[in-house]
Amino acid sequence: MSKQQLTITVIGARRFDIDGNKIGQIFTMEPADPDDADRIGNDVMKWGCDHALVEKIEQYESELPCEFDAEAMMKAGGGQKAQFKLLNLAKRQISGSAKSSGGSGGSQTAQASQ
Repeated sequence: MSKQQLTITVIGARRFDIDGNKIGQIFTMEPADPDDADRIGNDVMKWGCDHALVEKIEQYESELPCEFDAEAMMKAGGGQKAQFKLLNLAKRQISGSAKSSGGSGGSQTAQASQ
């Protein structure tokens, strides 16, 4: 399976326990394509993950939305569509003049999900 290193902007997360199967979902956003007149604001994406990643994000709840460095794996999803599963997250450390505008993660996410 193909693994990707990404920068993502996390806006929320959700965890489930379905018949003892603990899973999670992480919601991210990126600016909509400015060349697409039919899209306004931000695109929101849902990523699958293990339950433990939701717990990791929970400690940053008051800081959301915020950027994370992520490792994701591409796998086959429903309807023969590619699907990404988040494997690991680390809060992005931004210092001084190297501070990101938040938009840089969106382009990496879009490239990896195409």
